[in-house]
Amino acid sequence: AGRLREPLSAAHAADAVLTTSDDAGLVATVRAQLGVTDVFPIVRRLDPVRMLSSGTIVEPATVGPVFAAAGIARPQRFLDDLAAAGWHVAGSLLFRDHHRFRPADVMRLAEAARDAQTHVIVTTEKDAVRLEGLNPASLALAVAPLSAAIVPADLFAAWLRERLGRARLPRSPLERV
Repeated sequence: AGRLREPLSAAHAADAVLTTSDDAGLVATVRAQLGVTDVFPIVRRLDPVRMLSSGTIVEPATVGPVFAAAGIARPQRFLDDLAAAGWHVAGSLLFRDHHRFRPADVMRLAEAARDAQTHVIVTTEKDAVRLEGLNPASLALAVAPLSAAIVPADLFAAWLRERLGRARLPRSPLERV
């Protein structure tokens, strides 16, 4: 989705599709419905959460309940990732994707975290960059980095090498000149 993205109907021209689910049934459905043979899942993982001010890694057991803040597309996935990693999210404040934080937002976050009886606000890397510029020193702000990997990585790497190798071959005698 999104105004700068191609419609799903353009997928028939794709060499491969990356899907954000590793569910075998969904991968098979994507393959069948889009008519693309090569479908590779992307697996998301929440990396260690770090305090923005010090870079210190924090763990759910030592921090206790946290407050989550995000201005991203599909913020529920962020909340789900936190819960799956063992974080107890006592409350959240979610903004539209690409939200431009203002000082009033920092005040709202601090108040909402206090109301949820938490002392640490966990946010995404994308949002931490935007909040950092507002100097939210009054907030104990932690950053939850997200990483993604195509699986199985070795099969994708082999597929990609093969496709790139084919792309380098001259297609006609005129292209060799």
